[in-house]
Amino acid sequence: MNKTKKNGFLKVASLMLVVMMLATCVLASTMAKYTSTGSVNGGTVTPAKWDVKVGTKSITETLDTLTWTIEAIKAEDSKNDVYETTKIAPGTWGYAAIAITNDSEVDVTVSLSGLDLTSKANSSAGLSFKTVTNATPPTDYAAAGATEFSDSTTIKRGGTTTTIYICYQWLYDDTGSHAYDAPSTTLGSNHADISFAGISITATQVEPNKGE
Repeated sequence: MNKTKKNGFLKVASLMLVVMMLATCVLASTMAKYTSTGSVNGGTVTPAKWDVKVGTKSITETLDTLTWTIEAIKAEDSKNDVYETTKIAPGTWGYAAIAITNDSEVDVTVSLSGLDLTSKANSSAGLSFKTVTNATPPTDYAAAGATEFSDSTTIKRGGTTTTIYICYQWLYDDTGSHAYDAPSTTLGSNHADISFAGISITATQVEPNKGE
């Protein structure tokens, strides 16, 4: 009887051993796979270039003094009355150009401050100032007003140039009232410079647009 039980126990143990071996083989076969490890070269990331020029100089350099173009308001070749001087007078108009080039790789907004054209103007003498943005120099003071400069202008990236013109006009009073004569005479007698030394030019990056 004991022998029979012993034989039965051995059979059960042998069967369990076989089952465990089969299970191990099955699990081992299902878990087998290829595996490899590699790496990626992260490379570098470069900041977009920032380069804004006024004329030929960087905006951060000491900029050149403005050069004024001055012309007679009523220049007529037949009268040979082309105005050839660097000083303003009644009957003349003119402009100074500020050429700003955006060589950056981002768009910029450019603003001017310190012009204070209101204090430089003298309406009683017929002297007025304004700023405009034109692709080409204005042909006269009235035409320049079509694209009057406000507080700022956007300049596209990649070498785009925008020119801001500071324009003036000093009317010659040829009317019957001669209302401009006395104030104009005072300006000429004082012979005081009208200073534009305090102009500040600021370039600011335009926030990237998701739609670009």
